[in-house]
Amino acid sequence: MNCNIKEILGLINAGIPVLTVNTRLSRYLRARFDSEMQVNGAATWPTPVVMPLFSWIESLWNESWPDRPVLSGARAQVLWERVVSGNTLLSKEIINRGVAKTAYDAYTMIREYRITLPDDIYLTEEAKALKRWAEVYEKEVDRLGFVEQASLSEKVTELIRNRSVSVPDTVVFAGFDEISPRMASLIKVIEGGGGRAAFWPEHQENLKPVYVREYTDEVEEVIQASRWARKTLRPGTRIGFIVPDLERYKKIIRREFTSELNPEAVFPWRDTKDVFNISLGIPLSEEPLVKTALEILSIGEEAVDINEISSVLLSPYFAVSDEEYLALARLDATLKKEGRFIVKLSEIIRVIDRTPSPQPSPARGEGVFRYNLSGFRKRMDKWVKTLGESRNRDLPSRWSWNLSILLKNIEFPSRRVTLTSSEYQVLKGWNGLLRGLASLDDVLGQINRSEAVSHLTKMADDTIHQPESEECPIQVMGLLESSGLCFDHIWILGAHSDIFPAQPSPNPFIPLFVQKRHNLPHSTPERELEFSKRLLCKLFNSSDLFEVSFPKVVDKKEVFISPLFDSAGLSLEEEQLLADSSRIRDAVHSGMAIEDMPTDADIPP
Repeated sequence: MNCNIKEILGLINAGIPVLTVNTRLSRYLRARFDSEMQVNGAATWPTPVVMPLFSWIESLWNESWPDRPVLSGARAQVLWERVVSGNTLLSKEIINRGVAKTAYDAYTMIREYRITLPDDIYLTEEAKALKRWAEVYEKEVDRLGFVEQASLSEKVTELIRNRSVSVPDTVVFAGFDEISPRMASLIKVIEGGGGRAAFWPEHQENLKPVYVREYTDEVEEVIQASRWARKTLRPGTRIGFIVPDLERYKKIIRREFTSELNPEAVFPWRDTKDVFNISLGIPLSEEPLVKTALEILSIGEEAVDINEISSVLLSPYFAVSDEEYLALARLDATLKKEGRFIVKLSEIIRVIDRTPSPQPSPARGEGVFRYNLSGFRKRMDKWVKTLGESRNRDLPSRWSWNLSILLKNIEFPSRRVTLTSSEYQVLKGWNGLLRGLASLDDVLGQINRSEAVSHLTKMADDTIHQPESEECPIQVMGLLESSGLCFDHIWILGAHSDIFPAQPSPNPFIPLFVQKRHNLPHSTPERELEFSKRLLCKLFNSSDLFEVSFPKVVDKKEVFISPLFDSAGLSLEEEQLLADSSRIRDAVHSGMAIEDMPTDADIPP
């Protein structure tokens, strides 16, 4: 490896605090330090101070102002949406399309880069709206007695300047690709007080030959990458796959890497260990367990679409036994055979009451399962009763309790399914959402049941779930997440000119001339090119062996290798496709003998 990992581990061992750009790098450095201490024969050692920069800043604030807490992300998002939705000039449809989130991103960027918007005469209508929303939002935060996350760094910087909090003599900033004005101000204050700010890894111009692999399309590219990884991986080796457009590649990588590197994972009863990890999590609302919980809570006393009911009845987390699962499948079939497009819970109860339980037929080999819905019938009664008691407006904390009781009464999630480690983490994330809803009393006031479920759903959509797992030898991540990590081999997937460097995407709520003046992220093509070059240079220092690939066709359009690699000794080779596959379906096909059979002379059209 070529990223001076020994240097940062030595600093950690010396007790110097290391502040990282993200949580992923913190976990990686702590794991590497613990491993190093074990190799050196240590039995115990002090817990190192390695944490994300924001967590460190928040801890300094809590030490000085414990009675004025930081506004949580969930509260900030709900409060901002409430301020934006109060704009009578915008319809709810426009706000639901992401206006509030885009505006909040603009607000945090303005604070991060210490920008003061000019007078209204020079502003667009979007920027004028942002200024009004920001004023109302900040007054609300102050009224509620919180401090906003976007202003926390400035307040802590002032505390350090006034010697109200003490900081270590030396602080290491790890994995930062660029320094924003607000962070630069913090560093200046630390150094002005006699401290020292160090950076890791240091910037080095270390260009090396790049071997480019060209493939027909993205699927072939990912399949070949997975076979190369299986062929290359050795005990103790770390391989990093860096994907500029990870959102597009994520599903293909998950499918093909699992098939090739962990083929037994297709069998649910096999307890397999992952050999690769994808850093890009998914919204908590897309996890099957949370998705089912939200579907249950969204069903009220009124009639709903039959497909919503079917999704709940056939969920593996809903039935309490295998027998009941089959019975619910039969109930679902009965509802659909009756031609119902919408249905109420009370109508389902009536269908259960008039449907006789079929008797087993020994002649047909039946009798293992009895379609008995008596237990489900009792749970349905509790469900309907709870809904009947939930018609009044109440505080979010009471709704959090009420929704939890409803799920408990219908025995969700079912004990029939033994939760895996990943599913257990999802369940913890779901409980965290309920606690987040309970914290919104002072922000939302009294709301009805539908509004409570709507806020819970939005929070699940905004919460990205990335389950923690053991350190895997193969890591798949985006460009930004790779900063500071070290590998024996690095392969950049999908490195074509349309995606790397990225296309500029200026925020519509900040005037373009302001973005250009302050060189804001994603503002101009020149800014994206400069940033991509800096990222690429750090990647070159993260490994000694470097591979790059791209598909020749994307969305029926021909693409070419990114021009960023022209100065890096690019070597385009005729790639010999790896045919040796470990996928189970390929093993089945290859094990079958092919037999020649004559065909009829005349085959009718």
